[in-house]
Amino acid sequence: TGADLPLWERLLQSLEAGLMGLRRHGDIPGEEIPQVYFDWVRRRDARMLAKVFEHNRQDIVSLAALAVLACQWVEEGRAEDPRDVFSLARVLERARLYDRSEAEYRRALDLGPGALRGPALLRLAWRAKRGGEHDRAAALWAEAGEAGEVEGWRELAMHHEHRARDLDQALAAVERGMRLVEPQRHRDVRSRHLTE
Repeated sequence: TGADLPLWERLLQSLEAGLMGLRRHGDIPGEEIPQVYFDWVRRRDARMLAKVFEHNRQDIVSLAALAVLACQWVEEGRAEDPRDVFSLARVLERARLYDRSEAEYRRALDLGPGALRGPALLRLAWRAKRGGEHDRAAALWAEAGEAGEVEGWRELAMHHEHRARDLDQALAAVERGMRLVEPQRHRDVRSRHLTE
């Protein structure tokens, strides 16, 4: 159902109902609007266009209200779904609110983000590197690599090669990353042969 989806996958009307308690009555479904327009182009009968205009008016008002609500969520950190928490962390990071952003990435990890575990660890590693915390960044890159992020192993290999000057560890990180890449490359080759 729409309520089970993260915010970014929901339809506007489900957001209106779930977040603001609003329900539209007598509204034309959005998927019918193109047909109404094409009917108007063919017949020049504008009677149904009034419903389209009303639908669009309600969309604009709802989007404005949701924008206010989204700003409140950013200010208060109210996201609860790990995917929404990760998205909030990205918004805060882009706004250069790095401490709050890191806290939200960590909260996303605590909530069990599944597929977002690796990307959250990578974001935290980049922040650690920028802050001069190279050992912390290395640990986060290794953890991201374990979570299936090739970029984690690549960054860790560069850390070991250029910063720690430990070529054996750098090579080990490259090998770990290659193990993630090789199965994908074999799948790509197999699927290409099957389609030829």
